[in-house]
Order: sequence, then structure tokens, then C-alpha cells
Amino acid sequence: MNRLLWLLLILGSVFLGGYLIIHPKENQSGEGSNTALSHDENLINDGLRLDSQGKHREAIEKFTKAIDINPSNVKAYTSRASSFNTVNEYQKAIDDIDKAISIDIANAQGYSIIRDKYISNLNKQLGEQQAANEYEVYKSCIKSKIEDVSPLRVISKSQVRKDCAHLEPTADSARIFDEIWGGRPESGFSGSF
Repeated sequence: MNRLLWLLLILGSVFLGGYLIIHPKENQSGEGSNTALSHDENLINDGLRLDSQGKHREAIEKFTKAIDINPSNVKAYTSRASSFNTVNEYQKAIDDIDKAISIDIANAQGYSIIRDKYISNLNKQLGEQQAANEYEVYKSCIKSKIEDVSPLRVISKSQVRKDCAHLEPTADSARIFDEIWGGRPESGFSGSF
């Protein structure tokens, strides 16, 4: 029995000594303990607080500083990505999630779900910008056809619509056309209108 007790005591000491050699900072007071956060973690916490207060740009600055201090801090990248997403900077959000995936490959599947959401937001934003551009091109076509009318040339509403049909956006095109056509007669007018 005494031998067993001594054996357990020796094994315990060896195990504890090995642990202390592998993790030396954890047994030092203050350093590495749960009560003292590193500077980058404090910056992340500050950023999260600012983000929750709606101060997204300031939060992004805090997360960026945390990344400057510790470029392998996944939480800083994912937090900054969330803030970028909130302020509609989707490509930057995607870039940060990609960086988080490259650092923490073990959780890549979870990050990929978030990434897909950011890509969806980016595609929606790009679609809205494209639609706005299509409307402007369509409006310009209609206006140029109306302004191009001379006293010797008569142009009808149907002719202008036909001339600009290849540029017609999918939604609200009739409303846009009528808005620009204004009070001009449907059958046509000349430049003396």
C-alpha cells in the first residue's frame, strides 16, 4: 500500500512538473491567467462594445489594431468581418472571413456559412447597382430620342419605346418611360412641340 501511494505521488509530481514545463506562463501570477487579458483581446472587447452601440467604424478600427498586434487572432477577423458586413462593405467582410478560415481551418465549415451570407449580400448590392445603372441608361436613351427630334422629323411614343427596347430594365420600365415622355402626344410630335 505504501509503495502504491509513493508511486502515485511520484507519477503525479512527474505529470505536474511536465505540465508546468509545457505551460510555464499559466502558473505565473497575472500572466496567462484568465483574469488578465492580452492587449489584442482588450481591443476586441472594446470593438465589440462599440459595435453593439452602433459605432461600427470605430469598432473596425479597434479590430484592425488587434489584428496589427496579433495577426493570427481569428476572433479579431471574424468580429471585423461582422462590422464590415453591417456597414455594407461586403468584399472586406469576405476577405476577413477568408483570413479566419486560413488561420482556423478546423472551423472552416462554420466560417464558410458566414462567408456565404456575406457573398449573398455582396451579390444583392451589385445587383442593385447594376439595376440603377440600367435605369439610367434607359432614361438617357429615351431623353436623347426626344431631344433629337427636329422640326422636319416626327417621332412617336411607340417609335421611341422600340428604339430603346434593347436597354429596357425589367421592372418599372413603363412608369419610367411615361415619366420622361411627359405630356407629349402618343401619335408623335416634331421638334416644334
